[in-house]
Amino acid sequence: MYRDQGEFSKAKPLFQQVCDIRGRYLGKDDKDYIYSLLNLAYVLKNLKYYKTAEDLYLDGIKLQRNVYGNTNQEVANTLQNLAQIYYEKVDYNKAEEYYRQSIEMYKITLGQDNLAYINTLNNSADCLQRLGRYSEAKSIFAEVLEKKSKIYTENDKEYMLAVTNLASVYQDLGKYNEAEKLYKKVIVNHKKNGDLNNLNYFLSTSNLALLYKSQNKNTEAEILHLEGLELAKKIYGENSKDYATSIENLGSFYHDIFNFEKAERLYNQALEIRKSIFGEKHPDYQISIHNLSSLYLDKGLYNKAEDYAILSKELFEKIYSKNNPAYSSELNNLANIYARKGNLIEAEKLYHQADNIILKTFDCKHTNHIVSLLNLASINFELKKYEDAKVYCSQILKLSKSDYDALKMLAIIEDFLGNTQKVSKHYSSLPVG
Repeated sequence: MYRDQGEFSKAKPLFQQVCDIRGRYLGKDDKDYIYSLLNLAYVLKNLKYYKTAEDLYLDGIKLQRNVYGNTNQEVANTLQNLAQIYYEKVDYNKAEEYYRQSIEMYKITLGQDNLAYINTLNNSADCLQRLGRYSEAKSIFAEVLEKKSKIYTENDKEYMLAVTNLASVYQDLGKYNEAEKLYKKVIVNHKKNGDLNNLNYFLSTSNLALLYKSQNKNTEAEILHLEGLELAKKIYGENSKDYATSIENLGSFYHDIFNFEKAERLYNQALEIRKSIFGEKHPDYQISIHNLSSLYLDKGLYNKAEDYAILSKELFEKIYSKNNPAYSSELNNLANIYARKGNLIEAEKLYHQADNIILKTFDCKHTNHIVSLLNLASINFELKKYEDAKVYCSQILKLSKSDYDALKMLAIIEDFLGNTQKVSKHYSSLPVG
């Protein structure tokens, strides 16, 4: 009763007592003992006693396999619960590993059209997306959407959540048109149903705002960011992770349009909420540190920016790994600071590292690679390596023929070298408007 009512503190001593009694009198291979053990693990997980819960689940899986065999639905359920612990601990590699084991077991015991199988597929894709394995995540999210389309109508919340998930990974891959189309579909459906106070509408609105921001559609982005903030406040309250995310996103918007005062206030507000909820070793906290570093760089507070950038980079390495594509953002941020402080050699080294990571995940026409090439062109110009700088600009123009920044950089280099005719040629090639 206490467990089902969410009163886990009251349930904990009772399950411990039942486990002790059943273990003593029935033995640890008894199904009733295993059931009690897993109930205790579930309660401990919800009380955030992750290590103890993890150990109990691992013991439970061994016992279940002895009793039921290796391909039993009960074992699959426990594997999924164990995966959720790793997910909550931000160990996405382990979470994905156990979700995958659970998927294989559900596939054998329940079939591929069962909701337990489909939802576990979705959880696996979520982990892959957080690990930066976007192409794999996209394939699985697309499979989940296809399967859910056979179970639900297009107006059903479960179907629309699957659409939102697929849109988010398109956004990560830089496929903004596909992402925008899907987000708008979800938003229109929710408005048609008069169902706006829910997580999925909030997610779609917030993600579309970020997408518009990346496309410099500032008016549309601000409207959606403010709507998302009000939704988060109404649905989750002002001390929730979703409210903190909305504040962070709005701060990022103001940062991009150079309203640094508003941005700093919002970033710090989000940081304090995240610190109180998660502590200082959580991905959301790390994002706040990263954004503050970037803001201090833009404000010209280079030493403060460097301190935050180093902390952000160290947190990222502990939470994820150096192979995650988002790690390139940490390297670029620190490189930008070193460049401003005149530490050009170290900046160039970091820009190269960042670009190598980007090219492992994205194709060469991706915006992030083009930005990296521009950074390398700029730093080589500062290092007086003019020919190298020109090569990087030429690489950009092969990928994007009329790139404004590359053409302008080439014109500046040729002007510095005294090549007047080439300067005129590059300036005349600049796109108008």
